[in-house]
Parts: sequence; C-alpha cells; structure tokens
Amino acid sequence: MGPQTKVGFVGLDDLSLELTASLLRSGYAVQAFEIFGPLMDDFSKSGGIKCACPAEAGKDVAALVVLISHIDQVNETMFGQHGALQGLCKDTVIILRSTIDTQYVQQFEEHLKEIAQTHLLVDAYVCRGKSEALDGKVMIACSGKSDAIARVERILSAMCSRLYTFKSEVGTASKIKLVNELLEGIHLVASSEALVLGTQAGIHPWIIYDIISNAAGNSWVFKNHVPQVLRGNLTKHHFLNNLVQVLRNILDVATMLKFPLPLLAVAHQQLIAGSSHGHGDDDDVTLLKVWEKVLGINIANAANAETYSPEHLAEQVTRHSNSVNRIGFIGLGAMGFGMAIHLLKSNFCVIGYDVYEPTLSRFVKAGGMIGSSPAEISKDVDVLVIMVTNEAQAQSVLYGELGAVAGNLDKRPNCIKVSAEGKRRVIIRWISGRDRQNALADDFDSDGFQVLGDKGDETRALIWAEGRLRRSGKICAKGG
Repeated sequence: MGPQTKVGFVGLDDLSLELTASLLRSGYAVQAFEIFGPLMDDFSKSGGIKCACPAEAGKDVAALVVLISHIDQVNETMFGQHGALQGLCKDTVIILRSTIDTQYVQQFEEHLKEIAQTHLLVDAYVCRGKSEALDGKVMIACSGKSDAIARVERILSAMCSRLYTFKSEVGTASKIKLVNELLEGIHLVASSEALVLGTQAGIHPWIIYDIISNAAGNSWVFKNHVPQVLRGNLTKHHFLNNLVQVLRNILDVATMLKFPLPLLAVAHQQLIAGSSHGHGDDDDVTLLKVWEKVLGINIANAANAETYSPEHLAEQVTRHSNSVNRIGFIGLGAMGFGMAIHLLKSNFCVIGYDVYEPTLSRFVKAGGMIGSSPAEISKDVDVLVIMVTNEAQAQSVLYGELGAVAGNLDKRPNCIKVSAEGKRRVIIRWISGRDRQNALADDFDSDGFQVLGDKGDETRALIWAEGRLRRSGKICAKGG
C-alpha cells in the first residue's frame, strides 16, 4: 500500500487497540511499536503489523499516532537514535495523543520545526463518550494548523464515532482534556461528600444512590463511581495519587492564565488529605477506605447494614398504609402535571387545581377532575398533594380565603380559626384524637378545638391572634 493508506502508532494502550481496529476495518494498513508484549500480541491478532522500533513504525506512513504520557519520553521516542523521526516522510503528519501539559505540546511543535522543518503536528484528546448517544464509543478532539488537519481528517474520522476539529494552534485539544479533568475531579469529591452526608444523616447509601442517580444532582462520575464505593471494589489508591497530580497541573495552568479556580482548589486539597491517609501506591488500599478515614464514617458497613430493595420497601409501605381512593392535587405545573397523570394511570381518582386554564383542560382530557379552588378540591380527599414554587404560594393555597385549610375548617387536623365566645374572641385549634388524649380535657371546647389563648375584648384578641399566627408562619383564618 502507498503512504496515504498506512498509519503508524508509537505506544499502545487499551484505547489505542480500539483505534487501530477501527482503522483496519476501514481499509488502512496499521503498523505499531510498543514495548509491552501483551498489547503487541493483541494488536497483531487484530491484523496489525509489529515493528521493532519507533523509526520502523514511522516508515512510509501518512500519519503517525504517538502516545506520550511524560515529557521525558519525547526525546527517546521521537528524536533518539531509533526515534520515529528517522523513518518519517517529509509530508507525514504526527498526531500527538498525550497527557503532557499544553505548553509542552507547543514546545514539541517548535522542536519539530527546528529539526525536521516540514513535519506537521496535530494534538488529539481521545476518550470514550459517556452520553447515551455515544455510550462508550470513541470520540476525538483535535487541533492544529488547517493544512495538518486537512491531511489527517479522514484518518481521525475512521478512528472514532465523533470528531471535533479546532483549526488553530496545537494545544487546544489538550485544553479540552484539562477542562474535562477539572470537572471530573470536582465531581469525584462532591459525590463522595454527598454520599457521606446522606449516610451520616441516616439515609441508606443505596437509597441515596437510587434517588440521586435519577435526579438533577446526578453526574456520570456519581452514577458510575458511587456503586463501586458501596461495593468496596473501587480503583486502588495509586489512582488517587495520580488524580492529585492531574489537578495540580490544572491549577498550575490556571495560575499562568491568572484565572482563579476556588472549587478545584478545595477539591485538590481534599484529595491530598485522602492521599495522605494511604500508603503510597499500595494496591491494597481502596479509595473507599481513604474516604472513610478522612470523613470519619464507615460507608461500607452502612451500605451492607441491610439489603435494600426499592420494590420491597414499596411493598412494606403499601402493606401498612390505609387505602387511598381520592387524591387532591394543587399545582399542575411541569412536574406536578406529570405526577398527577401518573396517579391517574395507576387508577387513582385525582381532582386537580391550577391557576392556568389550559393546563386544567389538558388534565380533564387526560381523565382527571378539576376544582375551582384549593378549598373545593381538598374536600373529602384522602391525600392532598401541593406542588408550588415558593412559601408565598404555599401560604396562599393553604390559608388564603379559598385555601385548602381556610375553606375547610370543620375538624381538619391542625386547622386554626378564631372563634366567638360570648363577647370575647379566643384562638382555637383542632387537634387529632391521638394528640388530644395526652392533653387536659378543659383545653378543648365542645367541638374538639384546643384553646390557644383568651385575650379579653374582641379587637385585641383578633390582633393578638393574627400576630401570633403570622409569627408562626401561618395566616389567621377568621371564623365565628
């Protein structure tokens, strides 16, 4: 095959094997050099050509993909006696897939210009997509001069499911990697703190995971990291040491740019604290044990305290609960409407109220009933669900003139009213039978309302009543 159909690799890892396999399936010839024998064996089995040195891997290729994890590898791999440059054609494009800092990528380009003069460089950030659309498939972000990108764009496209190109100076792809690692570091620390906070508050760790992994607070790190924590088989401690260094590099870049990263700085310090509790690169020390030492709680014991099954929990709740036939629903917004519809589909009788008429029409078409006020829909319901956005709305639908409480004062648990007694006003509250058993009989009137105060004349009593209720966060409902 000619140079335009051959791609070389210097350095392989597990992800590289997927890249080479994709190229081979696309009809390219692929040759590679790697010092780790098992990787080379896997590469050869897939149809690749083994090479004895970097120079051989770079011979007659249109593009050379170079995997470098440390700046010290550059001289030996590229510029040494058997370095890749010895075998490259003048128009070969070097695709640098590295974990070195952006400044070193740019220095590498300058060094290439000085020594080889005509070689073109593209830097590439390669990773597996975590979205539902990509689901582990390879995506690549690359940057470089326009002519360099143009020469290798088809090769890069053949290696991945999604390609992002930045026709600019080299280093942009490395900056994308930097931003991603910033978020991963912060999410890791935040996920650990959230898990420990919930556990310390008495919530079963698996319940925390089940809820948060389906809620707005979820992230890929949380969803994939927390189960490993709870099972106690997380990545070993050397991963933590490596992450500390990665975040340190990001902070150094931010310092050069004079850009503050307060959240990352805190996350970095937390990881340093965790790393200091380990034993260097001891593979027997899991990240779980590190967090337990740092945060003072045994997450594994809490996770294993009892078997958690959402279905079993739901069965227990429904077995011991009273039957529910009629449900009132105040607030049919985006979330409330969905909840109310789900109740209808579960064969509950639901009567709803919302201030937005089109929503009420939609609800009726879906099989629900509607009321003209919170007071109307709360009559004779077994459960009243209130979905509002703030405290003022909650007070209005509960204690307003046509509120659920104010409109239904007759023997509603914990309802409050001002009642006439001769020429005086007293504040009274209806108390459930169970609570009333523990109170003195003369604390209640004949209807079962507890006397909260007696302030003599009518005007002073009413002012006192309203003031007391407003201070407690409730609005006084007047009755006679």
